[in-house]
Amino acid sequence: MDKQMSSVIRRYYGFSFLTGFHFIAAVLIPFFTDWGGLNLTQAQLLQSWFALNIFVLEVPTGVLADRMGRKNSLVAGSLVAAAGALIYGSYPSVTLFVIGESLLAVNVALVSGADQALIYDALKLGGEEQRITQVVGRSRMFHLSGILIAAPLGSIIAQTLGTNAPMLMTSIPCVLSAVVAWTLPEADTTGKTATRSTAINIFKNGFIGIIQQKMILMTAINMSLVAAAAYAVIWRYQLVMETLDIPIGYYGLAHASLVVAETVILMNFDRLTGWFGTINRFASFSAYVVTAGFLVVAIWPNILTLAMFLALAGGFGLSRIDLLTAHMNHRFDSEYRATSLSSISMFRRLSLVILNPIMGGLTDWSLSYSLIIIGLLPLLTIFFPLPNDD
Repeated sequence: MDKQMSSVIRRYYGFSFLTGFHFIAAVLIPFFTDWGGLNLTQAQLLQSWFALNIFVLEVPTGVLADRMGRKNSLVAGSLVAAAGALIYGSYPSVTLFVIGESLLAVNVALVSGADQALIYDALKLGGEEQRITQVVGRSRMFHLSGILIAAPLGSIIAQTLGTNAPMLMTSIPCVLSAVVAWTLPEADTTGKTATRSTAINIFKNGFIGIIQQKMILMTAINMSLVAAAAYAVIWRYQLVMETLDIPIGYYGLAHASLVVAETVILMNFDRLTGWFGTINRFASFSAYVVTAGFLVVAIWPNILTLAMFLALAGGFGLSRIDLLTAHMNHRFDSEYRATSLSSISMFRRLSLVILNPIMGGLTDWSLSYSLIIIGLLPLLTIFFPLPNDD
């Protein structure tokens, strides 16, 4: 690998690190319930609004990235995130929360697909596109490293400056990520064919193409089922800790352990898939262990099963998304790659729009029963098998 490519990859890793450097992660429940005055159902409705906005914006922003440049999309998304964090943490108001969630959704939609498409095209230009799974896995590791460092700091910030301070200070790494994104070079994928293409044609080749290709549609549904359960871990582990009378000061350590579990799995993608023979077998295994993580903590809640919940349901569930997304890169033409990846992500967002308020209501009713019900979602992947590896 030449020095220029190494420099590009390092900057890409730096961008990933900063996008994960959010101080709010370890104090989500106190932020919404204590400072914001919401119950879990209301907080989950806000998350549904967030996911709905991303669902609506996913393909349009993917089209924008494909036509106007992936780098510009990353810069704009980072700056919008900074504005969203400042508004969200300024005052406990539902109206401001809705505005803040909307801006944060714009950020996710602008970055989703565009980041991996940009680095894939850079690798392809250098004849190293076969490294995409490794690079994306490591970028996710850097992203998680940002969370790992920021989460405990967020707990300290909340204790000393107030529960809303972590959200306000998250705007700083957002601005820094925009600066790093601006330094990333971008391969020219907007040749004559793309220049003549209209947004409708790009949408057709991306989103409609996924619907028409059964193997990709099945993958999107498969990913959505496990992703919905894995996402629920982030919003449930603090509630489990409350039932175990664990002091809030340890929440940051619990979140850090979740990140460590996910990072270890990401660092060993090649080894794990080697053990199982194929990516599909490992993906099936990871779905089943997510279910196991939910069931053990629901039936036997204690410190040990909490750790299993974080490692199995959280670690395997959250890392699984990145593995399958990276694995799907080669199935799309470069011109429409960001649109196609964003379209797959839309399926995940739609599942959250539907399931968030349901899961929130179930949890307000019974934490243990909700953990069992949510934990059964990954088992449905047996009806939506992944396409054969090629």
